[in-house]
Amino acid sequence: MLSVIRRGCLAAAACTAAAMPLLTPVSADAQVAKANARVPIQGMLDHPIERVNFAGQLSIETRIVQDAVFLNPDVLELTIDFSTIRGIGLGSRAAFGTEALVIVRRPLKAFDEFEVTFPYGPGNNPRTARTGVVSLQVVTNPARQVTVRATPVRNP
Repeated sequence: MLSVIRRGCLAAAACTAAAMPLLTPVSADAQVAKANARVPIQGMLDHPIERVNFAGQLSIETRIVQDAVFLNPDVLELTIDFSTIRGIGLGSRAAFGTEALVIVRRPLKAFDEFEVTFPYGPGNNPRTARTGVVSLQVVTNPARQVTVRATPVRNP
């Protein structure tokens, strides 16, 4: 009986040792390529109460994410920070702002264009939130460098 337990234990140890190469973690650095960019943006938003002129720079962090486990196509992840975008009401001269942080995941393509909606309000007040839209054009070159351009802010 004792020899059976030892054999079972040795067999389990051998199976565990054989499976170890499959469980080796992959370095996160090998899976992700990161870059940061500041994209200038401006535009006029019409609202029934007043028009708001926006200007500033989007802070965009791009990451190309590779799926080393399931080998799915690469994904481009963009973290877009709108907090440096400021607006001025043309009638009241009130300050408008946003603290929006948007994360977008898209299939990695040579060229991609999409829209991002963001909230804004007078003095960053969420109770009076309105929305604006910005279109982003993303170009990825063969060296996997990402360039982002933005169109003027507009109404949704």
